[in-house]
Amino acid sequence: MNKATPTATLAVNNSPVTYDGTAQAVSVGITVSSVPGSVANILTGGAASQTDAGTYAVTADFVPTDAANYNSLLGQAAGNFVIEKATPTAMLAVHNSPVAYDGTAKAATVGITVSSVPGAVANILTGGAASQTDVGIYAVTADFVPTDSANYNSLIGLSAGNFVIEKADSATALVSSENPSLEGSNVTFTATVTPVAPATTTPTGSIQFYTNGVACGGPRSLSGGVASITLATLPIGYTTVDATYVSDGNFLGSLDSLEQLVHAIPQTPITAGIKNNGNGTVTVSFTGTPYVEYVVQASSNVAAPVWENVSTNMAGADGQWSFTESKDGYSSRFYRSAIP
Repeated sequence: MNKATPTATLAVNNSPVTYDGTAQAVSVGITVSSVPGSVANILTGGAASQTDAGTYAVTADFVPTDAANYNSLLGQAAGNFVIEKATPTAMLAVHNSPVAYDGTAKAATVGITVSSVPGAVANILTGGAASQTDVGIYAVTADFVPTDSANYNSLIGLSAGNFVIEKADSATALVSSENPSLEGSNVTFTATVTPVAPATTTPTGSIQFYTNGVACGGPRSLSGGVASITLATLPIGYTTVDATYVSDGNFLGSLDSLEQLVHAIPQTPITAGIKNNGNGTVTVSFTGTPYVEYVVQASSNVAAPVWENVSTNMAGADGQWSFTESKDGYSSRFYRSAIP
């Protein structure tokens, strides 16, 4: 009499499991069978066990308890045994922050400070982009990619800290179209703002002009790094003119200043007096217009004078100035002042 053939359904009991680098063996159970029996010869993907992450077809034999009367069921499918990828741990950090603004796109460099498995950094995003140009503080994310990517998951979008682009230095230079100038004349003051290395981009923004600490209207927009203002109401004498660069955000502010001298419309000077100093010299005093430049002229022959310039002087705030000369070599000497 031939043995009877039973029926049995097998199933994997311990799936999924997580990769841990060791060989993993499947556990197979009997869900239903027509006769009592047990499981033998379990094969996971054709082997007794598997180490790497993957999905492995499982087979096993059903062995009836009454082996004398029932055949074994060999190589029965029991489903799949899944070894899932393990998830590593890793900490990332930005290595090249802060950097100075220079007008070019800057990318963060990210390194691994600690990780549970070997790996590398990929897909670095600085403020959501591959790089940034303007000054700012940008959150950096990156992926950690394990070297053994078959058995470990990548860590996507890990925070790596901030990438900081700092403001660049600027330099402002102020010049006058005419210094000194005459009372009532138009004087143009021009401010030029340039980047300081390593920056090379022409600064944008505006210039606020001041005279003696008082703002001259509102800020003047830069064009090509240049802004200017024309003034015709400067008082006689010295006026401090300042130009302050108001940054657009990528540069630090800077300033420059100058002393603008305004002369009154010059009047004909007069000789106020002459003094023998008793030490072989004479001093001649003159009066003219305050802050105006005059020349002192001298001649040794009043009958047929040949005037020569012997000094150039600026009248003081009271309109006066003087000139001192040695008498040596002269039997007589005549002086006068004139407008240059």
